[in-house]
Amino acid sequence: MKIWLRNLLTENKLGVWHGDQILKAFERELKSHDWFHAFADDHRSWKNGNAHMEEIRDAIGWMHTNFPRVDQSSIKLVWNENAPAQFKKNFPKNLKKYNKVPAWITKILKTKEPEGGVRGVNQRAGRHG
Repeated sequence: MKIWLRNLLTENKLGVWHGDQILKAFERELKSHDWFHAFADDHRSWKNGNAHMEEIRDAIGWMHTNFPRVDQSSIKLVWNENAPAQFKKNFPKNLKKYNKVPAWITKILKTKEPEGGVRGVNQRAGRHG
């Protein structure tokens, strides 16, 4: 794990805002995912879809392992709200492993929380993270 990230996590400088932003970005990633990439005739489409799903799984594993403010029930709820019906049951089970932190999470973690706070995903949906 990179030193700056370890320092942020251990010094507890990340707030609810970061969790909300990560969940919003996670939702965007799920909405933009090609859920049916495995059926593509084009190998490039299959490869890109497979890589994107691996990134989504890495994000879930990272959130579960390193950022307890984003609770698993919120992650699964966002998954179920955005996955097609036949994929709802495919929520990743091994949440303790991830290969790398997705770039979109790293970008959010490097962002300073705005002054005055922002209503986010957890507050809007009545979730607490």
